[in-house]
Amino acid sequence: DNKVRSVYYHIGWSVMFYPFEQRKGSLLQPYIVAGHCFDYNKMTEMDNSLNTKHRWGSAVQAGIGTHINLTRKLDISVSSQYMMHLTTDLHANTDAQPVVITAEKDNALQGHLLTTLSVNYKLAKLWNAPEGGAKSQPKEVIKKGLLCAQATIAPSYMFADDAGYFYMHGSAEWYLNKKISFAGELYYYLG
Repeated sequence: DNKVRSVYYHIGWSVMFYPFEQRKGSLLQPYIVAGHCFDYNKMTEMDNSLNTKHRWGSAVQAGIGTHINLTRKLDISVSSQYMMHLTTDLHANTDAQPVVITAEKDNALQGHLLTTLSVNYKLAKLWNAPEGGAKSQPKEVIKKGLLCAQATIAPSYMFADDAGYFYMHGSAEWYLNKKISFAGELYYYLG
């Protein structure tokens, strides 16, 4: 009704996994993509900038894509991901005077489809692959002093409360030697 302005900011990351070995000179290079996003939403009444509410949230996304290799350094990539928001929504009642902006009490598992088309040019090779590809790399990865860590979104559901809860879950493990390590986990409540 031209009474409320809503502004969104998103920042996130994605990891791409290539399920098939890339052959030299092949046109297509398919991949699986998944990631996480933090978002911020601010809703403001247009005639009264003091009437405003905001919220922080997060989302997860996953999908598929492919590179279309035009040359060794140039490709066109297309991907589609489904993004699911793990957050509350802001709503505006524009029939009320003044406009009433409220945040939902429960998390909304809403999502949408993201389709991306990009043109990519490789500027530099940052590391050299061993001769013969990945198969010639040593199989043993665990060694003294190795630190491995991960972070993910951990959704949960409480049947007694009939509500979903979301956590940022992180873990780390430090190896004293090949057989002994210290490990820890951390959960941060997102809402």
